[in-house]
Amino acid sequence: MKQRQQELAQRKEEALAVIEREPILVVPGKITFLAHALVVPSNDPEECMRYDADVEATAVRIARAHEEALGATVIDVSTAERAVSY
Repeated sequence: MKQRQQELAQRKEEALAVIEREPILVVPGKITFLAHALVVPSNDPEECMRYDADVEATAVRIARAHEEALGATVIDVSTAERAVSY
């Protein structure tokens, strides 16, 4: 377990070093517009029936646990109120 913790600490240090170097690697250049995307909930009644809030909550919980186990700091911005408070 201690070895795993040390490995994770090393990975974190390496990731932070990369993030700290990134701004000096950004060079302004020509901008090319690719696309706009608007994502809205479906109005299809059959698709709406398939949506299950419990399944969604379980999926979010599993994804969050996975990311936190990898050392990520997870911030829940799943609602407008949570996003604004961040």
